Amino acid sequence: MRYIVDIPPEVVDEVSKHTRTGKYRSIQDFVMAAIQNQLYIEQEAGSVNGSDLGTTSAGAAEALRPQIDLLVPDVKNVQTLDPPSNSKVSDQIWGQFNRLFPVKISMRVLANMLKENGKGVSLEEVQEKAAREAQRIGRELKKCDDRLNRKRGDRLSAGLPFPLGKNEYKAITRFKMQFVGYPLVSKEGNLRIDGAPAVLRFVDIFKEDNNWMIGITKAGLKFASMLNPILDRNDFSTPTVFSEEESNFLVEHIGQNLKSEAVAIKSILQSIKNGQNTPEKLNSLVKRLNREWTENKAVTMRAGLISRLSELGIVTRSKQGIRVTYSVTSFGNKALSAFER
Repeated sequence: MRYIVDIPPEVVDEVSKHTRTGKYRSIQDFVMAAIQNQLYIEQEAGSVNGSDLGTTSAGAAEALRPQIDLLVPDVKNVQTLDPPSNSKVSDQIWGQFNRLFPVKISMRVLANMLKENGKGVSLEEVQEKAAREAQRIGRELKKCDDRLNRKRGDRLSAGLPFPLGKNEYKAITRFKMQFVGYPLVSKEGNLRIDGAPAVLRFVDIFKEDNNWMIGITKAGLKFASMLNPILDRNDFSTPTVFSEEESNFLVEHIGQNLKSEAVAIKSILQSIKNGQNTPEKLNSLVKRLNREWTENKAVTMRAGLISRLSELGIVTRSKQGIRVTYSVTSFGNKALSAFER
């Protein structure tokens, strides 16, 4: 169905500005996002009142929207430390770290906890605080996803530990390990650290007075302080979890600091563009990147890579029956150029 709506010139200018930035593919996408956002507000208002959707005032309906409060850190009062050495951490993101938005939450929490507290705070305390914040945010985003009937690959709540009941402990523990980090000490006493923030060189984990501590790097603090559409604008209208600035930063940062990850991304994007655009074909490609990987590990690594690239808007999925194919977006082509430098 088609509707014709008169829109004031100044509003058209603002919509066009946001479309040109690449955040929305077209004016139609912007309008659809606005409609979906308003429908979510009205549905929430109607469900609370138990009456017609139009019975609640606009102000009251707005108050019912999820409010995700996670303050932007005061960077002037946060000390940073050097990124972990290559001997301490991998330069490839493990496949089960299939989202980067949870890292954003952990970096916000860590940066705010570090305020005027030196270069490190208790790792255990950060794990607990970040996991609980992620759980709270995940629950709010799940309500939004459910209201808008978002499919699995488009859900804002993906990767966040919101399950309750018997799965809650497992989800919280997973978040602490994967999206905050933890130390690994070998029998010989060699220290390695794991978790997406460490692999991204956003944090370092070290021992101080027999306690495990965690600190943030300049790159981690920069990422934490960038404005985010969900955390700072309460914008749940699209499956986009990062701003254009954040996505560009992550692409540049990975390209410059994670050699193995950058090689894997470049190989996948080139293969998709060359027609090797199915999970099966990409599994074979990923396995060739590391001869030590088993078939199962290659599948895990491919799935994680594709999930993160989708989250960043670099790759899109399409499905016909049981057949899944991937394509590279316009932003993906720009990202590929960055990885080829």
